[in-house]
Formats: sequence, C-alpha cells, structure tokens
Amino acid sequence: MRERTLGLVALAIIVLVVLLTTWLQEHQLRRTAYAPEPSTFNASPPGLKAFYSYLEETGRPVERWTRPLRDLPPSPRSLSVVVLTTPSKSSPTESDGDTLAAWIAAGGTLIYLLDFSFPFGPSSLDLQHRLNLEIQSRSLTMFRLSRVPITSASPTLPYPILEGVRSLSTQDSVNLTRVAETAVTLFADETGPAVLYRPLGQGQIYLARSSASMSNRAIGRGDNLAFWQRVIDQHRGAGRTAFVEYYHGHAEARAPSLWGRADVHLAALQVGLLSVVYLLAVGGRFGGRRRLLDQTRRSSLEYLESMADLYQRAGAEERVRRAALARLVTGPQPARPVGGRVGRNRRGWPAVRGGGPNTCGRCCPNRRTSISSPGRRSSAAWRPTCSPPPRAARRL
Repeated sequence: MRERTLGLVALAIIVLVVLLTTWLQEHQLRRTAYAPEPSTFNASPPGLKAFYSYLEETGRPVERWTRPLRDLPPSPRSLSVVVLTTPSKSSPTESDGDTLAAWIAAGGTLIYLLDFSFPFGPSSLDLQHRLNLEIQSRSLTMFRLSRVPITSASPTLPYPILEGVRSLSTQDSVNLTRVAETAVTLFADETGPAVLYRPLGQGQIYLARSSASMSNRAIGRGDNLAFWQRVIDQHRGAGRTAFVEYYHGHAEARAPSLWGRADVHLAALQVGLLSVVYLLAVGGRFGGRRRLLDQTRRSSLEYLESMADLYQRAGAEERVRRAALARLVTGPQPARPVGGRVGRNRRGWPAVRGGGPNTCGRCCPNRRTSISSPGRRSSAAWRPTCSPPPRAARRL
C-alpha cells in the first residue's frame, strides 16, 4: 500500500514537471513573438508581420517557410521569391548556402535583409560569400543614431521598379537628398549603399543593409511599401513568396526531427532523473521486493492426523479419545418432541431426554457429523455437534 502511494505521488510529480516545462516553452515562444527579431510572427516594431499580413490580405500567395533552406524546391516555378533576414536563433549550414545559390541561379529571387543587431556567425558569413555579396562593416552606434533617410539612387534597372519611388525611410527625418551611385546601388544613405541589386545566374538578389524598411515600424513610411511590393510583383510570377522563419526558432514540428529538439531532450532528461530518484528512494528505504513463501493448502484430514500424532507422542491418546467420544454424536439424532420433556444438561443448555451425551437436538441438529452412517469419511465426524445458544453464550 505504501509503495503504491509513493508510485502515484512520483507519477503526479513527473506529470507536473512535464506540464510546467511545456508551459515555460509556450511562454518563451510567446515572448519571442515580441522579441527584437525580424520575423513575420513578431507584432512588435522590429517584426515583419504587417507586411506579411498585407500581402496575404491582398491576394498574393505567401507562406512562412519553417524548414531549412536545403529543402527549397530545385525549380523556382512554385516558389519564386524568398525573403531571408539575418538569422537570430540558428545559422544556415554549408548545404543550405549551396541549395540557395543553385535556386537563385535557376531563376529565383532573394530579398536578403541584414540586421546588425544580431552578430554574424561563421555560417552566415559563409552564406554571404557563396552568394557573392560584399558586405561592408557598419558602426552599430551610427546605425542606431542616424536619422538621415535612405534616398533613391539608380534608375538604370531593366524594369520600372523605381518609377515613382523616391526614398526608403527608416526614421522620422525628411529632407531627402539624391545621390549618384553605381548601377547596382538602388538606395544609399550617409554611410554608403543601403539597398543593392545583384544578378546571379538567371535570378537576382536584393540586399538591404537593414530590415527596418520592411519592419512594422516603417513599412508605412515613405515609399517602403510601394518599393517592396513592386519587387515581389515583378519577380513572383505565378509562384509564391516565402518568408524564412526556420532560423528564427519557428521550425516545423515533424515527427522524424522531434527527437532532435532541445526541449524534448530536456523533458526526457527530467523524467529520467525523477524515475531514477524514485527507484533509489523506494529500493533504499524499504528494500527490494521479497518473494513470499508458497503457502500450501492442507486438508482437515492432514490436520487431524498431525494432531493425533502429537497426542500420541505426548502419551495422551486414550484421554483424548475419551474426550472426543464424549462430545460426538454416535447415532441418529432424535426428532424434536412436540410437547415432550425438555431438560437441562449439566451446563444449563436445553437438551432432549434420551439423546446422546451432551447433545442438543434443539439448537444444532448436525446429522452430517454422524460416524455410524456407512460410506461416510471418518474425518467428517471430528466436529463438535453443538455449540452454546446465543443466550447461553451471553451468560457465559
């Protein structure tokens, strides 16, 4: 009983720990929805949820890509435009960079939004190198404090994307200034090129030095919305636009990769440790399980034989025989007389005259205990024939 109670308590503790871990993970996901990351799930100012929702509501096919870049389709027909921001949780691998470069060379369009708030890992730099992107360093302090808007630069593109687009704004300042740059520089600010265009095979890359022009904070300022909408409409065709969310911690939950997640490992480790502690506690305090000895059921005949052997070795065989004969019925029980005389035996119990010694046909006519009937087992007669009636028992 005690072990069962301890088992139930341990099971309840394990369930509570698992539920608490799940709640903390969901709470962490809700917190990351408002973290400073350029994600379409992020409704805070740095996120991209407003632009994503706008494309979805206006009928443009969009999706959140929650898989690695190596899972991109080989042909850009079904998936034409990919919006990739600086990874905040994990970085693309070498295989991801090779797949992305091959996809762009086949005719895909990549919009690469950098964010200098997140450090560049080796894999991110390797991805930029594979895409032939020359990224110059920029002071983080200058980027945050600069209030000069990004101005239009080069109208020499082979398509009219920049028609009517004067500037991309990331701050509240106006006073636009036009600058002359090379053909691949679309927009620039005081610190240098801000939005660049580079062809790669049959596709192209749009590299933005900041994700602020597409963020929730600034998508409605200046010509930000018009510019990015024109870029997507120009290259989308009949395909979809995918916003990569895999490297921001929003991975697709698939059964084969479930055991590779860190939260699953943490929950399994907690359950394993609690199970080990429970087993050690039960085994050390109460000891291991002991196998009980097998209990053999013995018949009444064996009991009588053992008692007879005991009395025989004690030398009281004759005395026990006389006592047993005095308490057993040696003949058929007489019927209860109607109006007959009923006397009292030496103990004061009612007894019928003419019956056996110390018999009581009134209270317990036990005919099954007779040993005079032929064909009966002798062991069945070794039972008392009567017992004190309830009133006599109370008096005794």
